[in-house]
Amino acid sequence: AWYCFGKKMIEGFPSELSVNGYQKLPSGLVQQWGKTTATTDGQGNLSITPPGNNFSNGIFFGRVDLGESSYAGVSRVIIINTYPNTKIKSSITACARYADNGNVVANTSINVTFEVFGS
Repeated sequence: AWYCFGKKMIEGFPSELSVNGYQKLPSGLVQQWGKTTATTDGQGNLSITPPGNNFSNGIFFGRVDLGESSYAGVSRVIIINTYPNTKIKSSITACARYADNGNVVANTSINVTFEVFGS
């Protein structure tokens, strides 16, 4: 429920409060987050399409980071850069590179976390 000066104003808008979840706000803004495995292409690019059908108008902004289990057994640090959305889309894209030399992490499955905003 939303409260304003101690009075309940709005109750019962959709949410899934978990590791892979979302929150739909009364304004129509939707925030979604989660963990997934993504596979990079030959240039190190990867794309995340959030599960479910929460964005009828598209995604305005998104962020991708390394998932915590990506570090297990990894001898090199990987950096993920999220490409900014220049238009409303249904997915977010990023590029994975090795921190020590800047080379792309090509054709590799990596665990990532994501957070997106849209409506």
